[in-house]
Amino acid sequence: MKQFINLTLLTSLIWFSSFSFSDNHIPTFGPMEAFSCNFSDNKDMGDLLRVTKEWNSYVDKTGLVYSAWVLTPYYFNNSEEYDMYWIGFSTSFEEMTNDVMITNEGQKIQAKFDQVCPAEEHTLWGTEVVRAPKIAPGDGVLTISSCTLSEGATREAVLAADEKWNAFLDQAGTEGGLYRWYPGSGVSSAQFNADFLIASTTDSLNTWGKGADMNVNGGGNAVATSLYGDLMECVDQRVFLAKNVRLPSSN
Repeated sequence: MKQFINLTLLTSLIWFSSFSFSDNHIPTFGPMEAFSCNFSDNKDMGDLLRVTKEWNSYVDKTGLVYSAWVLTPYYFNNSEEYDMYWIGFSTSFEEMTNDVMITNEGQKIQAKFDQVCPAEEHTLWGTEVVRAPKIAPGDGVLTISSCTLSEGATREAVLAADEKWNAFLDQAGTEGGLYRWYPGSGVSSAQFNADFLIASTTDSLNTWGKGADMNVNGGGNAVATSLYGDLMECVDQRVFLAKNVRLPSSN
């Protein structure tokens, strides 16, 4: 997941808003921040969660609308460079770019995070919902692939493919979410040559395996290829266990 995208968020937004639509609809992009780190010597997830509990108590007092998950690699190879990732979401970019962690109290908690798992990257992303999940947010599994658009691919064609893919997933009874993540501030253009990340969520490894069966043996891959094959190429699938550490309802 360190291998991020080579376009800026601004470029991505220009690409997606450069077409005229009959309803003049401009897609809404939400913010996501991501941290990546390796645990310090003799530190582990238990230590991180203890600091996170203190952080949650502090954020409760601020009124910040924010949800977060910590990710650990599950299916990976030797190019994986980090032990843990933190992804956080807010309702707007203004809400995300707040002063909560640069106050005196916030800095003290940040120092505790840094003692456990010092962040080597802190990046900002724009998120687009392709398919809203039909299940409540919580612990689960996150699958990410890197996607490059084909020459001549249009926004209209991508949206039309999304609609048909969602109909197929509805028929298959899939309840997880599907998102596109576009790179923004802090993302290195030298790390990955793609246009966006496609991220899908499920509630468990069991459900993830059921989805794999659907794709491999139930025709899902053939349907996806027929819909998206001429529009984009998605490669390097990575799978992470996702532990929820905050929801807005905890405020």
